[in-house]
Amino acid sequence: MYYPKNHKPTARGGEFGVCCSLIEFKSERDRPLRVIGLSMVYGLARSVFGTQVLFKQILGKVLGPDEGVVFHVAHVIYGLTLGTGMCSRERLAKCTSEC
Repeated sequence: MYYPKNHKPTARGGEFGVCCSLIEFKSERDRPLRVIGLSMVYGLARSVFGTQVLFKQILGKVLGPDEGVVFHVAHVIYGLTLGTGMCSRERLAKCTSEC
């Protein structure tokens, strides 16, 4: 799998998934939307950490306006994809265990 230069895969998405599985929601019907919402916030948090800590403090660089937009949108998409994937896997696991 290809990863951009200096961008190694981490297990942070898995850690987020474990945290979401430990959260008690009021109803199972609300769970998918709340998990997707939380994962979007998670993506944004990673994005802000990347721009404020990794780029500015560690690399000593600042993203330009266009680069910043692409960077933040990409992390929001990552978060939404993570949450959607988690919800679809939960439904699939529930369906296979009930069948």
